[in-house]
Amino acid sequence: MGWQFGLLLLGALLASHLIAMALLQRTGQLINPASRNQTVTTLSAVHALAMRGADMELAGADQDRAWLAEAPQVAPFAMLPEERHLAAAVAQALRLPAEGAVWMQIERVSGQQARASVFSPAVWQPLRLRASIALPDGQWLNASLGLQGRYEWSRILLFALPASVLPVLVVAWLVAWRLVRPLRRLIDAAGQLRYGHELPDLPVRGPHEARELTRQFNAMQRRLAQHRDARTRMLAAISHDLRTPVTALRLQAELIDDENLREDMIASLVELQAMVEETLDFARADARAEAWQTVDVAALLAPLERRYQQLGHTVPFTVPTGLRWVCRPIALRRALANLIENALRHAGDAAVRVVLPGPSTAGALCLCVEDAGPGIDPRKLEQVFEPFLQLDDARGPQRQGLGLGLAIARTCVEMQGGTLVLENRSEGGLRAVIRLPAPRRA
Repeated sequence: MGWQFGLLLLGALLASHLIAMALLQRTGQLINPASRNQTVTTLSAVHALAMRGADMELAGADQDRAWLAEAPQVAPFAMLPEERHLAAAVAQALRLPAEGAVWMQIERVSGQQARASVFSPAVWQPLRLRASIALPDGQWLNASLGLQGRYEWSRILLFALPASVLPVLVVAWLVAWRLVRPLRRLIDAAGQLRYGHELPDLPVRGPHEARELTRQFNAMQRRLAQHRDARTRMLAAISHDLRTPVTALRLQAELIDDENLREDMIASLVELQAMVEETLDFARADARAEAWQTVDVAALLAPLERRYQQLGHTVPFTVPTGLRWVCRPIALRRALANLIENALRHAGDAAVRVVLPGPSTAGALCLCVEDAGPGIDPRKLEQVFEPFLQLDDARGPQRQGLGLGLAIARTCVEMQGGTLVLENRSEGGLRAVIRLPAPRRA
């Protein structure tokens, strides 16, 4: 935004210079006053030499010359105002009649009009005066003299542009910096808020509009935190309150004499208890995030590998040694556990692979959980992350759980600025990919 604002001001400044040049070129004086006086003096001296019959060689530029001829080089014509004024000044200095004795024509050295368009290359060419002065013997004194223009645009712009552009650009940069800095803070804060970062209120600085926007952002952040906390407390309270009657029902079910009925009741209560625990897990995942820590990735995942070995599941872990990363370890391990459980439940197998940060991962740490199951309809790969959602045909005929595992995993990953996506493998099965970028703060 800052450089765009600077370019806009620079364009406006250059446009104003061009407009001024066009106006002055059309209506301003053509000849520098000193050059005008010098021209009158030179023509007076040449006229005096011509009257005495002396040599009229001019000391000056190579193109300056004077000569006698039977006819004027400047035929009578309707002279422009500056030409009439110069002719009148010469006539007055030579004491000649004001009309008909002196003819002047001002033009560019290329022969083009003196008042050329500001966009024409001729405007940068020097001026030249062609003059014809009548002598008493009927001859004409012709002269061609160089003139210094009133506005030498090359020199004017050489000094005017730096003198005007640099201060304006400095002021524009300061103004843009004052405008952009609060917006940049808001952008950074909005990105961190999206991933569940706990942020202090942003400082209220800058122009009035930026201050008001910052106040509204701070208020919005507080309202979001209040809403999230209220929802978390509500879910936790409901799930906690359900534990007591479920436990009581299970105790009563143990007293049922009919064995088949007792086993059915206990199985239903176990499933209900699992649903309550899963809801509590979701509420905890949505609660305030844990602190950042620098951990050894292999050491972080080792307990998970041992856990599944003890449960009788073969879950291979491919993890580089010596890899350290800044993350929220409990949330990350929880996300991986949910993904592994999901793969084991629906596909019967799971494998974990850690990909080192590099150009192929855009500098992010990638953790992949892969299986060889039936996969998911590509149109529903994003839909399965919705809380409490279960696909009727998702990954096999049996439906287990409450549909919160993937939602909890994504929440745990997004808490630390990461992303979690699902993709079908070309060789068959599903791949869950966690990408953890280098965090903004540790």
